Amino acid sequence: MMLLGVVLILLSSIPIYYSHQESIISYNHVNASTCIRVLSGIINESLVSDRIEEVMRSMERSFLISIEINVNYANGSSITYGYYIPIGEGGVAITPMVSGNIEIFGRSHCAYVGNNYVVNVFIGQYVTPLYLFGLGVMLIIMGFILIALGDYLKDKYMRNALS
Repeated sequence: MMLLGVVLILLSSIPIYYSHQESIISYNHVNASTCIRVLSGIINESLVSDRIEEVMRSMERSFLISIEINVNYANGSSITYGYYIPIGEGGVAITPMVSGNIEIFGRSHCAYVGNNYVVNVFIGQYVTPLYLFGLGVMLIIMGFILIALGDYLKDKYMRNALS
């Protein structure tokens, strides 16, 4: 049982390593140019929910980022697609850079202002590295529990053998 605990601790390095690698890739893709790519993929087509979700899925897989898209219409209604996990510094006041109808609010937020709607795109950390890291930590904890349990059972067996 103690050997199994050591093996689990050693195996925990694999998901933690892949978590780190995917997190680096995700961090490098959270920038204004990626945000503009996602935004252009949406505004170049019609604002149909299937198309927006298709663009989100393909961009999330190719860039390893999480994407949230908010479409605010002139009549006051709004629709949100997806979710994003903020990455890096938050709450930093940035003066928006405006280029035609597109505004860049920072490395993880950009917007497009149309005639009757505004499309806000937020990009952030990909969710898989968080799950992989959690799996790695869980394997470490299980490994230590198995080592402690194995040691306890070994001591109990030795005490019973001496009695």
